[in-house]
Amino acid sequence: MVNMLQVGILRKLQIGMLIFGLAMGVVFPVYARFFVEFKPGMQNWFNLGCLLAGIAVGVFSYALVKLILLRELLKIASACRQVSQGDLQVSVDVRSPDAIGEIVGGFNGMTDDLRALLINIGDGVHKLKAVSDTLSALSGRLATTLDEQSGGLSQISSATHQASVTISDMSDSLTATAGFSTDIKHQAERTASLLLASDATMTETARSLARIVDSMSALSQQSKEVVAILAMIDGISRQTNLLSLNAAIEAARAGEHGKGFATVATEVKKLAEGSAESTKKIARIVSELRAGVDGAMKEMGHHSHQTEALRASISESTRAIQEILSNVNRIGEKIESLANASLEQKAAYGSISNSMEGIHSAFSEITNSSREATRESRIVREFADQLMRILGRFKTGKDNGNMSPAPVASVKTPLAKGEIHVH
Repeated sequence: MVNMLQVGILRKLQIGMLIFGLAMGVVFPVYARFFVEFKPGMQNWFNLGCLLAGIAVGVFSYALVKLILLRELLKIASACRQVSQGDLQVSVDVRSPDAIGEIVGGFNGMTDDLRALLINIGDGVHKLKAVSDTLSALSGRLATTLDEQSGGLSQISSATHQASVTISDMSDSLTATAGFSTDIKHQAERTASLLLASDATMTETARSLARIVDSMSALSQQSKEVVAILAMIDGISRQTNLLSLNAAIEAARAGEHGKGFATVATEVKKLAEGSAESTKKIARIVSELRAGVDGAMKEMGHHSHQTEALRASISESTRAIQEILSNVNRIGEKIESLANASLEQKAAYGSISNSMEGIHSAFSEITNSSREATRESRIVREFADQLMRILGRFKTGKDNGNMSPAPVASVKTPLAKGEIHVH
């Protein structure tokens, strides 16, 4: 038995029309019996004639359908073959206000839409190729630039880290220097206090030396007066000695009566001689004392000048120490400010170092992404070239550049499954 699914539509239509004609040839004799009486022996010939007439009607109907309908359908089939060969400029010139006209209009609209779609796809593929080429070039340049910048960032990061270490060392040094400055300040304060105390002591010493010099000057003046008194006593002793000599002479003249007076004169002479000797000793002692006092006064004067000079030097040293103390205070404040600033710089460089590490990581990610974008753009270009080769077999009436026909592998699948023949 022939499978009807393997029979063509035209064959089905032909068979159907023949069956319809035969059915009419069979039914018509039966129907005619109600109206016609046949001569003896003519009914069989009438039945045969009806069958032949039915067959003729079926054949004529098929020929008429083929002449009127199938000729137009063949135009559609020819256009479909041209479309299947890639010619989208074809159109079917059939006008009919019925389903055939709707089919033809739908076919022509489909080819127009498909042609416009392929033109748009071609333009899009051209743009996609241009964009992919630009993206590939930009990604390549970006990757190269990022590689170069990554090396620079590595150097900057290393320099930043080194600067951070240097700032840290400088901060530690400034902190230690601030401690030394504080110690120097304390030492300067103690030195200033000692110099102030020494200045006060030297001032009091100078005053004491001045009083001693005044006392020695008074003592020297008094020793002069003592010398004058001793000179007067020496004169009195000489006069007394002279008087005792005169008395002894007079006692000798008096004889026995003058013995007692002679004894007194002798004693007075001895006393005068003792007084003269004592006066000489006292004069010598006073002279030596005066010489010592004069020497002491000169020495005291010299020491007084030295003490005054030392006091002035101590005063000048005190002022210098106070100035140094003031400078040390200012230096300490500046060092403290520098130490605080260095701590801030240390924190800032630490933050910069972290940021540079983040930027370096971001650059690495961007470099990898740009390389991935380059690979993806190459894949997109290959896909665009493949699309261009596929689109190149279609005729759309527009110059598509590289859309020239190129042989593509033929893939055939059944139309019943909704798939397309691609050559």
